[in-house]
Amino acid sequence: LRADFGSVNSIAMLNARVDMKNDSITVINIEQQLVNSKSTLAYLMGVDSYDFELIEEFDVDGKLSRDELVETALNQNLSLVEARKNLEISEKNIDISNGTYYPTLSISSGFSYSNNQNEASFIVENVNSGLNGGISLSYNLFNGGRSSISRENAKINWETSKLRIDDLILNLQTQLNNAFTTYTNNLNVVDLRESTLIV
Repeated sequence: LRADFGSVNSIAMLNARVDMKNDSITVINIEQQLVNSKSTLAYLMGVDSYDFELIEEFDVDGKLSRDELVETALNQNLSLVEARKNLEISEKNIDISNGTYYPTLSISSGFSYSNNQNEASFIVENVNSGLNGGISLSYNLFNGGRSSISRENAKINWETSKLRIDDLILNLQTQLNNAFTTYTNNLNVVDLRESTLIV
């Protein structure tokens, strides 16, 4: 309308139309991102439908502590808990492999009873019973080095498990530091935007 009366030139009006179309495209893309994000959230939550409403207003918790988050992450991360259990298993395997260097003590006992009846001989019935027992001590002098190989493999597995834990802790701390930095920056952005709205 302003272009018809000459208060605005046609180039400015065309630029405004281009800006409006670009903004419309941006809105369409954001709506698509919202649908995709809802679908991903539904998948992560394990639900079939992603037809839910989002709360537009919420309070931002600006009091998170990096140290508390690190402690929680190191205690509750499932991969780290699993790696620690594997380290314990590796320690037990070292103890088991060390057991091949010691002698083996075996104890056995038994009880026997027999009752033979024979009417064709002079002794009609023969009853025997007895208790027996034994103790044996054995030591393997040579087994082709299998005991040493088993022990070395158990030590290597323990060292691998220990390195895996160290790597998981380092990776977890890196991810947490990155997320906490993003969180801190986003808090500053929220503060700036809120102060802009007040003006």
